[in-house]
Amino acid sequence: MKGLKITLLLSLSFFILTSCANEEFSSLYRKGEYEKLLQEVQISLSNEITDEALYYKALTLYQTERYIEANNAALLYKKLFDKKEHLPTINRIILYYGEDEDALFAGEYLQSFSKLTKDDSVEYYRVLNANGRIQEATNLLISISPSMTQSELAFMRINGHSPIYQIIEDLKGLYEEEGISDSFIYIFNLAGQEIIRRDDYKEFEDFINNFYNSNSRFALNIGDYYYAKGDIKLAHYYWSISYNDYEEAANNRLTLLNRDL
Repeated sequence: MKGLKITLLLSLSFFILTSCANEEFSSLYRKGEYEKLLQEVQISLSNEITDEALYYKALTLYQTERYIEANNAALLYKKLFDKKEHLPTINRIILYYGEDEDALFAGEYLQSFSKLTKDDSVEYYRVLNANGRIQEATNLLISISPSMTQSELAFMRINGHSPIYQIIEDLKGLYEEEGISDSFIYIFNLAGQEIIRRDDYKEFEDFINNFYNSNSRFALNIGDYYYAKGDIKLAHYYWSISYNDYEEAANNRLTLLNRDL
Protein backbone atom coordinates (compact mmCIF):
# COMPACT_ATOMS: atom_id res chain seq x y z
CA MET A 1 0.00 0.00 0.00
CA LYS A 2 2.85 2.34 0.89
CA GLY A 3 4.53 1.51 -2.42
CA LEU A 4 1.30 2.32 -4.30
CA LYS A 5 1.05 5.71 -2.55
CA ILE A 6 4.64 6.54 -3.54
CA THR A 7 3.96 5.51 -7.15
CA LEU A 8 0.81 7.66 -7.28
CA LEU A 9 2.64 10.63 -5.77
CA LEU A 10 5.47 10.31 -8.27
CA SER A 11 3.00 10.02 -11.15
CA LEU A 12 1.07 13.07 -9.96
CA SER A 13 4.30 15.04 -9.53
CA PHE A 14 5.42 14.12 -13.04
CA PHE A 15 2.02 15.13 -14.45
CA ILE A 16 2.19 18.53 -12.74
CA LEU A 17 5.77 19.12 -13.92
CA THR A 18 4.87 18.10 -17.46
CA SER A 19 1.82 20.35 -17.50
CA CYS A 20 3.89 23.29 -16.27
CA ALA A 21 6.54 22.61 -18.89
CA ASN A 22 3.90 22.45 -21.64
CA GLU A 23 2.48 25.82 -20.55
CA GLU A 24 5.97 27.33 -20.55
CA PHE A 25 6.67 25.98 -24.06
CA SER A 26 3.44 27.47 -25.34
CA SER A 27 4.09 30.82 -23.65
CA LEU A 28 7.63 31.13 -25.00
CA TYR A 29 6.46 30.18 -28.48
CA ARG A 30 3.69 32.79 -28.47
CA LYS A 31 6.21 35.44 -27.36
CA GLY A 32 8.60 34.48 -30.15
CA GLU A 33 11.39 33.64 -27.69
CA TYR A 34 12.57 30.78 -29.88
CA GLU A 35 16.15 30.37 -28.68
CA LYS A 36 15.09 30.24 -25.05
CA LEU A 37 12.33 27.80 -25.96
CA LEU A 38 14.78 25.59 -27.82
CA GLN A 39 16.99 25.46 -24.73
CA GLU A 40 14.02 24.49 -22.58
CA VAL A 41 12.79 21.73 -24.89
CA GLN A 42 16.33 20.34 -25.19
CA ILE A 43 16.58 20.11 -21.40
CA SER A 44 13.16 18.45 -21.28
CA LEU A 45 14.02 15.98 -24.03
CA SER A 46 17.28 15.05 -22.30
CA ASN A 47 15.16 13.74 -19.41
CA GLU A 48 12.33 12.20 -21.41
CA ILE A 49 11.01 12.41 -24.97
CA THR A 50 7.50 13.84 -24.66
CA ASP A 51 5.14 14.77 -27.45
CA GLU A 52 4.93 18.46 -26.46
CA ALA A 53 8.69 18.94 -26.13
CA LEU A 54 9.36 17.28 -29.49
CA TYR A 55 6.51 19.19 -31.15
CA TYR A 56 7.83 22.55 -29.95
CA LYS A 57 11.35 21.55 -30.94
CA ALA A 58 10.16 20.99 -34.52
CA LEU A 59 8.25 24.29 -34.52
CA THR A 60 11.11 26.27 -33.03
CA LEU A 61 13.65 24.87 -35.48
CA TYR A 62 11.28 25.75 -38.30
CA GLN A 63 10.77 29.30 -37.03
CA THR A 64 14.54 29.80 -36.79
CA GLU A 65 14.95 28.51 -40.37
CA ARG A 66 16.83 25.35 -39.41
CA TYR A 67 14.71 23.40 -41.81
CA ILE A 68 16.67 20.15 -42.02
CA GLU A 69 16.70 19.82 -38.24
CA ALA A 70 13.02 20.80 -38.10
CA ASN A 71 12.20 18.07 -40.60
CA ASN A 72 14.19 15.51 -38.60
CA ALA A 73 12.32 16.45 -35.41
CA ALA A 74 8.99 16.29 -37.27
CA LEU A 75 9.79 12.84 -38.65
CA LEU A 76 10.68 11.60 -35.16
CA TYR A 77 7.48 13.08 -33.76
CA LYS A 78 5.43 11.35 -36.43
CA LYS A 79 7.14 8.05 -35.64
CA LEU A 80 6.58 8.28 -31.89
CA PHE A 81 3.32 10.20 -31.43
CA ASP A 82 -0.07 10.66 -33.04
CA LYS A 83 -1.59 13.67 -31.28
CA LYS A 84 -4.20 14.83 -33.77
CA GLU A 85 -3.98 18.55 -33.04
CA HIS A 86 -0.23 18.52 -33.79
CA LEU A 87 -0.09 16.24 -36.82
CA PRO A 88 -1.20 18.80 -39.45
CA THR A 89 1.68 21.12 -38.52
CA ILE A 90 4.14 18.24 -38.25
CA ASN A 91 3.14 16.91 -41.67
CA ARG A 92 3.28 20.39 -43.17
CA ILE A 93 6.93 20.74 -42.12
CA ILE A 94 7.70 17.37 -43.72
CA LEU A 95 5.79 18.26 -46.89
CA TYR A 96 7.99 21.30 -47.50
CA TYR A 97 11.35 20.10 -46.18
CA GLY A 98 11.31 16.30 -46.22
CA GLU A 99 12.65 13.93 -48.84
CA ASP A 100 10.20 13.36 -51.68
CA GLU A 101 8.93 10.02 -50.34
CA ASP A 102 8.37 11.36 -46.80
CA ALA A 103 6.81 14.51 -48.25
CA LEU A 104 4.44 12.36 -50.30
CA PHE A 105 3.06 10.66 -47.18
CA ALA A 106 2.79 14.03 -45.43
CA GLY A 107 0.83 15.46 -48.35
CA GLU A 108 -1.44 12.43 -48.43
CA TYR A 109 -2.18 12.93 -44.75
CA LEU A 110 -3.03 16.62 -45.19
CA GLN A 111 -5.19 15.90 -48.22
CA SER A 112 -7.05 13.05 -46.53
CA PHE A 113 -8.04 15.33 -43.64
CA SER A 114 -8.79 18.32 -45.92
CA LYS A 115 -5.90 20.28 -44.38
CA LEU A 116 -4.15 21.32 -47.60
CA THR A 117 -3.90 25.10 -47.97
CA LYS A 118 -3.39 26.68 -51.39
CA ASP A 119 0.36 26.90 -50.76
CA ASP A 120 0.40 23.30 -49.53
CA SER A 121 -1.32 22.22 -52.74
CA VAL A 122 1.37 23.92 -54.83
CA GLU A 123 4.09 22.00 -52.98
CA TYR A 124 2.12 18.73 -52.95
CA TYR A 125 1.71 19.03 -56.73
CA ARG A 126 5.51 19.16 -57.04
CA VAL A 127 5.90 16.20 -54.69
CA LEU A 128 3.36 14.11 -56.60
CA ASN A 129 5.18 14.76 -59.87
CA ALA A 130 8.55 14.01 -58.26
CA ASN A 131 7.20 10.63 -57.10
CA GLY A 132 5.78 9.78 -60.52
CA ARG A 133 2.16 10.22 -59.42
CA ILE A 134 1.33 12.21 -62.54
CA GLN A 135 -2.41 11.54 -62.72
CA GLU A 136 -2.91 12.46 -59.06
CA ALA A 137 -0.93 15.64 -59.66
CA THR A 138 -3.14 16.46 -62.64
CA ASN A 139 -6.29 15.82 -60.59
CA LEU A 140 -5.00 18.09 -57.82
CA LEU A 141 -4.25 20.84 -60.32
CA ILE A 142 -7.72 20.56 -61.85
CA SER A 143 -9.40 20.68 -58.44
CA ILE A 144 -7.55 23.78 -57.23
CA SER A 145 -7.20 25.77 -60.46
CA PRO A 146 -10.61 27.53 -60.19
CA SER A 147 -9.41 29.23 -56.99
CA MET A 148 -6.07 30.35 -58.45
CA THR A 149 -5.01 33.38 -60.44
CA GLN A 150 -3.20 32.90 -63.74
CA SER A 151 0.15 33.76 -62.13
CA GLU A 152 -0.46 31.34 -59.23
CA LEU A 153 -1.29 28.59 -61.68
CA ALA A 154 1.84 29.34 -63.70
CA PHE A 155 3.97 29.24 -60.54
CA MET A 156 2.42 25.92 -59.54
CA ARG A 157 3.35 24.38 -62.88
CA ILE A 158 6.90 25.73 -62.86
CA ASN A 159 7.46 24.68 -59.24
CA GLY A 160 5.99 21.27 -60.07
CA HIS A 161 8.24 20.75 -63.11
CA SER A 162 5.29 20.42 -65.47
CA PRO A 163 5.86 19.80 -69.20
CA ILE A 164 7.33 22.85 -70.94
CA TYR A 165 4.37 23.29 -73.26
CA GLN A 166 2.11 23.79 -70.22
CA ILE A 167 4.46 26.41 -68.76
CA ILE A 168 4.46 28.22 -72.11
CA GLU A 169 0.65 28.15 -72.24
CA ASP A 170 0.52 29.71 -68.79
CA LEU A 171 2.95 32.42 -69.87
CA LYS A 172 0.80 33.16 -72.91
CA GLY A 173 -2.33 33.32 -70.76
CA LEU A 174 -0.65 35.62 -68.24
CA TYR A 175 0.67 37.89 -70.99
CA GLU A 176 -2.76 38.14 -72.62
CA GLU A 177 -4.38 38.83 -69.23
CA GLU A 178 -1.90 41.32 -67.76
CA GLY A 179 0.66 42.31 -70.39
CA ILE A 180 4.17 43.11 -69.08
CA SER A 181 3.11 43.25 -65.43
CA ASP A 182 5.15 42.59 -62.28
CA SER A 183 3.68 39.10 -62.02
CA PHE A 184 4.38 38.37 -65.69
CA ILE A 185 8.04 39.38 -65.30
CA TYR A 186 8.33 37.28 -62.12
CA ILE A 187 6.86 34.20 -63.80
CA PHE A 188 8.88 34.78 -66.99
CA ASN A 189 12.12 34.82 -64.96
CA LEU A 190 11.15 31.68 -63.03
CA ALA A 191 10.26 29.94 -66.29
CA GLY A 192 13.60 30.96 -67.79
CA GLN A 193 15.47 29.42 -64.84
CA GLU A 194 13.46 26.22 -65.25
CA ILE A 195 14.13 26.09 -68.99
CA ILE A 196 17.88 26.50 -68.44
CA ARG A 197 17.82 23.80 -65.76
CA ARG A 198 16.21 21.41 -68.24
CA ASP A 199 18.50 22.44 -71.11
CA ASP A 200 15.50 22.52 -73.46
CA TYR A 201 15.12 25.97 -74.99
CA LYS A 202 13.14 25.91 -78.24
CA GLU A 203 9.56 26.42 -77.04
CA PHE A 204 10.56 29.14 -74.58
CA GLU A 205 12.60 31.04 -77.14
CA ASP A 206 9.81 30.68 -79.70
CA PHE A 207 7.58 32.35 -77.10
CA ILE A 208 10.10 35.20 -76.75
CA ASN A 209 10.31 35.68 -80.51
CA ASN A 210 6.53 35.66 -80.92
CA PHE A 211 5.58 37.80 -77.93
CA TYR A 212 8.40 40.31 -77.59
CA ASN A 213 6.80 43.67 -78.38
CA SER A 214 9.65 46.17 -78.07
CA ASN A 215 8.84 46.69 -74.38
CA SER A 216 12.05 47.84 -72.66
CA ARG A 217 11.30 46.12 -69.37
CA PHE A 218 10.63 42.85 -71.16
CA ALA A 219 13.85 43.31 -73.18
CA LEU A 220 15.86 43.80 -69.97
CA ASN A 221 14.60 40.50 -68.57
CA ILE A 222 14.98 38.65 -71.87
CA GLY A 223 18.61 39.79 -71.81
CA ASP A 224 18.93 38.36 -68.30
CA TYR A 225 17.65 35.00 -69.56
CA TYR A 226 20.12 34.87 -72.44
CA TYR A 227 22.99 35.93 -70.16
CA ALA A 228 22.14 33.11 -67.72
CA LYS A 229 22.00 30.72 -70.66
CA GLY A 230 25.42 31.89 -71.83
CA ASP A 231 24.31 33.57 -75.05
CA ILE A 232 26.33 36.78 -74.72
CA LYS A 233 25.39 38.15 -78.14
CA LEU A 234 21.64 38.06 -77.52
CA ALA A 235 22.05 39.29 -73.93
CA HIS A 236 23.89 42.33 -75.29
CA TYR A 237 21.24 42.86 -77.96
CA TYR A 238 18.27 42.93 -75.57
CA TRP A 239 20.03 44.91 -72.85
CA SER A 240 21.00 47.51 -75.42
CA ILE A 241 17.36 47.85 -76.49
CA SER A 242 16.33 48.55 -72.89
CA TYR A 243 19.02 51.19 -72.35
CA ASN A 244 16.92 54.31 -73.06
CA ASP A 245 14.21 53.47 -70.53
CA TYR A 246 16.33 51.54 -67.98
CA GLU A 247 19.68 53.26 -68.33
CA GLU A 248 21.15 52.40 -64.93
CA ALA A 249 20.01 48.76 -64.94
CA ALA A 250 21.06 48.21 -68.54
CA ASN A 251 24.40 49.95 -68.03
CA ASN A 252 25.19 47.80 -64.97
CA ARG A 253 24.47 44.66 -66.99
CA LEU A 254 26.45 45.81 -70.03
CA THR A 255 29.41 46.69 -67.80
CA LEU A 256 29.24 43.19 -66.30
CA LEU A 257 29.06 41.77 -69.80
CA ASN A 258 32.14 43.68 -70.93
CA ARG A 259 34.09 42.31 -67.94
CA ASP A 260 33.13 38.79 -68.99
CA LEU A 261 34.41 39.25 -72.56
